[in-house]
Amino acid sequence: MFFLKRFIKNRDSYNYQKLRIIILTLSILSFLLSLIGGGLYYFKVKSSLSKEAHQQCITTITNVNKGISLFLLQYRLASEVLSKLDEIKSCIEDPNRENLQRANSVLDIFSSSFKIDVAYLMDKNGVTIASSNRKYIHSFVGMC
Repeated sequence: MFFLKRFIKNRDSYNYQKLRIIILTLSILSFLLSLIGGGLYYFKVKSSLSKEAHQQCITTITNVNKGISLFLLQYRLASEVLSKLDEIKSCIEDPNRENLQRANSVLDIFSSSFKIDVAYLMDKNGVTIASSNRKYIHSFVGMC
């Protein structure tokens, strides 16, 4: 009987050691798998956020580009209309006092209508012959 108790006790100790090793192994595997899963999740979220930020930048740049293009188109069309007016054409062809006064008044209307600081007319040599800021000290008239 004594021998049997000793055998059972040794056997239980052996099973206990096995059970401890199995639980420790499973704990380590669980920790490692959690670590790997967390790392994969982190890098996927980081990649996704990076792609989303990149897409937002592209969208913003596209919108700004459209806004600038529309802004420039508005002033390009306005300057085309201005260039077709008889007062401007006659001032370019013959810059006498009367034609300059009419061109200056058209430039005044143009600058106030489009809310721009200065509108000016240049001859073929690049010299400003008429300007909406002609009354100021820093006028562009006569400048290249």
